[in-house]
Amino acid sequence: LVKAGKLPPVEQRLPEEPLVIGPGMLVAKEDLPNWEVGKYGGVLRSVCLNPNLDWNLRDACMENFLFTPAHYTKPLMGNVAAEYRVSPDSKIFTIRLRKGLKWSDGTPVTTEDVRFAYQDVLLNKEITPIFPAGYRSLGDPGGTPMKLKIIDKYTFRIEFDKPYGRFLRVLGWGSLWGGYNDLLKPSHYLKQFHIKYTPIEKIRPLLKEYGYSDQEWWRLFQLKDVPWWAVCERRAIGFPTLGPWMRVDSPSNIMAFERNPYYYKVDTAGNQLPYVDRYESIIVTDPANLPMTILSGKVNFNRDMIDWDKVALYRENEQKIGAKIDLNLWTHNAPIALFINYGNADPVWRKVTNDVRFRRAISYAIDRKQLADVLYLGMAKPSRWFDPEFNPQKANKLLDDMGMNKRDADGWRIGPDGKTFEFPIVYAVQGGYWERCVQLLVEYIQKVGIKATMKQVTTTLLGEMHNANQIKATIHWLDDVNWPLLIWDYKPLFRYGWGSPLWDLWYATGGKEGEKPPEWIEELYKLSNEAATINPVTQRAESWEKKFAKRIRELVPMFPLIGQAVNPMIVPANLGNWPKSGKASAAQFASEQVFFK
Repeated sequence: LVKAGKLPPVEQRLPEEPLVIGPGMLVAKEDLPNWEVGKYGGVLRSVCLNPNLDWNLRDACMENFLFTPAHYTKPLMGNVAAEYRVSPDSKIFTIRLRKGLKWSDGTPVTTEDVRFAYQDVLLNKEITPIFPAGYRSLGDPGGTPMKLKIIDKYTFRIEFDKPYGRFLRVLGWGSLWGGYNDLLKPSHYLKQFHIKYTPIEKIRPLLKEYGYSDQEWWRLFQLKDVPWWAVCERRAIGFPTLGPWMRVDSPSNIMAFERNPYYYKVDTAGNQLPYVDRYESIIVTDPANLPMTILSGKVNFNRDMIDWDKVALYRENEQKIGAKIDLNLWTHNAPIALFINYGNADPVWRKVTNDVRFRRAISYAIDRKQLADVLYLGMAKPSRWFDPEFNPQKANKLLDDMGMNKRDADGWRIGPDGKTFEFPIVYAVQGGYWERCVQLLVEYIQKVGIKATMKQVTTTLLGEMHNANQIKATIHWLDDVNWPLLIWDYKPLFRYGWGSPLWDLWYATGGKEGEKPPEWIEELYKLSNEAATINPVTQRAESWEKKFAKRIRELVPMFPLIGQAVNPMIVPANLGNWPKSGKASAAQFASEQVFFK
């Protein structure tokens, strides 16, 4: 493209101060001791079940203002931002962007993109009805929203009215597992869909095309603004990005990404990253077809679609697959956990589940060792935050003591309303082993006399049910079990199902709307707010962690099934700069440095 005159030379595409990637930068040296300068070429091929999302691609394309190698606590270094400063009281954060940084279409990135994201998107009530909690003091839905001050073309300042040390994690990879998008948007592109900058007459043809009225211009804007979690969707085609690859047009059964020619990172030899030319994902609509797709040799790079019961089969057929099955890396989280919605509208459900004896009974009923053996072939660690004891006798006694000692004709426990108490688990398949996990959970809960049921739905329907407060119990990840200072997972609503939307509304409106949560839920919010004041780089948090661990064990807000597990992955046998240990997700985040030898 450079020779054809369609692209300027690489030195004109890079920022004045590119981020130089070398040993220990993206992955810790102990996990990748043999980092080397790579070479260009090749295609990474993944597989997914969701036509709009492949986590492998999404995570590989994610960029943040700050970055920490291998998801560790320290050090936090500049990424999209060249540098940052924090005031001693952790209220003021000053950030400087890289000079000469460019969007994937070649347009310079400046603080105008930050001002636009803040003033014209976050503060616009139509586009953003509720200001995001992560950008409020303490990360609290009821906290005061941040203030922005533009210093110059590349420097801006964010101010809070309370110490908010954890905001460094919002700027880093822990921004709700997100990217830079909330505070940095391609204003040159998005202004054409914003009525403050473009007359409605010019926007109207597009509004009609999408079936929106003039008053619904903000819906079109939301559609054209592609957040970090939507980079795999077709609407991301043509949207300016700062990631290593960008979404391009492709057949309907393929997600395709090609190298971003203006990417801001280089290796120690000055070569622009990424090394790999193209990143694709095959869309498989039926989970039953996953093994056939993998065995056909169409997939060479994937971390979340490898069922443990298929690992032996895949390892025996590595030559046929054309890639190896890597068992050296661990999950970054508790890969699966049971969540209860304590704010569901059903008054009987609320009364039962808000009784801590019931929650402890459910925890005792779960055979976590068997789950680890069945789902992960025993290659798992228990959670350090929760009591893993399996004791059906204790579970039965607790249930009897709370008044659920009567049974119906089929042997199921009777609730306080005199009717059979049901425990419905609604879930969407996010990994191949999820269905088997729910089957086991249903068996465990049934064995202590509770009528547990299971129902699989689509991810879209699960989200709709969550928004309508219709979920009573579900399963999902528990990301922050390994990073308690992030604490997002210990606040209602972050995971589908364990908090009423009315609670969040109550916090967001200072109690003017919504519904006040129970006292024990309020305690979780207070614990989170305490953690939010702690600067993870400069402050130690042992005393808080001890208090947190004690109360989490006592309150049992959710039910992690394990702490971490080996994360089986499909990886090209000749892939360079691939770590030998550490977290699988951290390796995925560093995909720009991998190469085919």
